[in-house]
Amino acid sequence: MPARRRFGSVRRLPSGRWQARYWDAAWNRLGAPGTFATKGDAQRSLSAAETDMSRGEWHDPRLGDVPFAEWAERWLATKARQSSSPRQSTSTVTCCAVTSSRGSA
Repeated sequence: MPARRRFGSVRRLPSGRWQARYWDAAWNRLGAPGTFATKGDAQRSLSAAETDMSRGEWHDPRLGDVPFAEWAERWLATKARQSSSPRQSTSTVTCCAVTSSRGSA
């Protein structure tokens, strides 16, 4: 019998394709983005996610790739509703300066 995986799992779906699933650091069960034609492809996806996590390079696939400028605008909108303090003003100025210097990066 083959050794059991220590990180994540793969399962065959009724469609015949394979799904890779694993747990994030907060113990939320995640599915790899998409499904895979072969079990080996699904296992390689798990290995890549495990490697990224161990290197600190993993990002949550549910969040997608949001450009910094868009994220900053969302963040500023939440801060606009709060009372202003010197610390918040500094954060706002810093955020705006970084956003304008980076453009739409």
